[in-house]
Amino acid sequence: MVIMAIALCVLLTTACEPIAPITIQNKTDERLTVFINGDRIGDVMPSAEIKNKSVALIYVNYLVEAKNMQGKIVFSRKITYEQFEGRDPEWKSGWTVVIQVESAPSQ
Repeated sequence: MVIMAIALCVLLTTACEPIAPITIQNKTDERLTVFINGDRIGDVMPSAEIKNKSVALIYVNYLVEAKNMQGKIVFSRKITYEQFEGRDPEWKSGWTVVIQVESAPSQ
């Protein structure tokens, strides 16, 4: 009985969290693994994108990171809830994060 009550509470709290679809665009020449707040979103191939992933809208800040196959962080950006919210108030199109690594200036 207690286990069923706990399971129901977990189900109700996770079911009520608003979510938004997210598209990750990889504008690099490397295969990347993408994380948001430490949660693995998926792998994205060079010059490709992954769509229809969902992110729970429960945080104030979202840390978007991409690691190459060697495990090195090649992209890291903090995005606030307000920045995402301002893009599409009804969340119809969701979020798009473009990963583009800046090259070092030539000397």
